[in-house]
Amino acid sequence: MAIVENEEAIAYDSQVIKAPVTLDGTKKNATLIRIGRVFLFADTGEAVYMYDPKHKKYRSDLSLGEKRTIRLAADIITGKKAPELVALPVRTETLQVTGAQ
Repeated sequence: MAIVENEEAIAYDSQVIKAPVTLDGTKKNATLIRIGRVFLFADTGEAVYMYDPKHKKYRSDLSLGEKRTIRLAADIITGKKAPELVALPVRTETLQVTGAQ
């Protein structure tokens, strides 16, 4: 039962960690931003990436506004900025909705 409770807690949690990750075919140290169960964003300090589940890799084709929003979210999660609602970018072509009417 404890495992189920931990899994459920993770689904509603956010986290920022530093870890090596492969981005653009190269292993880089990055700040990874986890929203729920998925590490959606990576920030190397030079570039910001968003995870694309359709292609199973991180993409760097983000607008300047999207990059700022992702970095703001990381600052909020780590407590560097005051909490506020942030509209994080999501690419609709990567979402797979079945049974929608």
